[in-house]
Amino acid sequence: MVSINSACGVNKIEDLEGYIFPDSLLALDIGYNLIRTLRDIRWPSGLETLKLDVRNLISLKDSSLCDLTRTKDLSLSCRPEFLVAANLPRNLRKLKLNEHMWKEKSSRKFAKQWPPTLKCVCFGHFREYTSKESLLDEWKIEDDMNQEEAFTPTVLSTIEE
Repeated sequence: MVSINSACGVNKIEDLEGYIFPDSLLALDIGYNLIRTLRDIRWPSGLETLKLDVRNLISLKDSSLCDLTRTKDLSLSCRPEFLVAANLPRNLRKLKLNEHMWKEKSSRKFAKQWPPTLKCVCFGHFREYTSKESLLDEWKIEDDMNQEEAFTPTVLSTIEE
């Protein structure tokens, strides 16, 4: 796996704009969190695994991630509002997200647009879902539990008083 981060002397992905990665590259880790844009990057045609830390990304709108037709494993650290199925590689099978993304409303919106090729979504190391239904069911359980906690006897007695 080729890793690009601050230790390599690259401070921002702008330094890579227009960069042409070797087509033979199978795995790439861009882990420095000062990435600002994903425009105009020519990704390797054979790239199967991509790890991106794009928490400071301005926009995924103009990214070329959806053009990564061979990428099957994507590990993405991003702001919640950028998690949109249309921006992801078309043949994606496994998506790994940060644990905190499980609580985000944008993750719920994404789950409803679950791409047909996607076989697994992971939130951190401990939450793994193999179907849209299992993920939505767990959120429903969580919502129901939160609803029950809101109406505990203590809260109800306070409301009655």
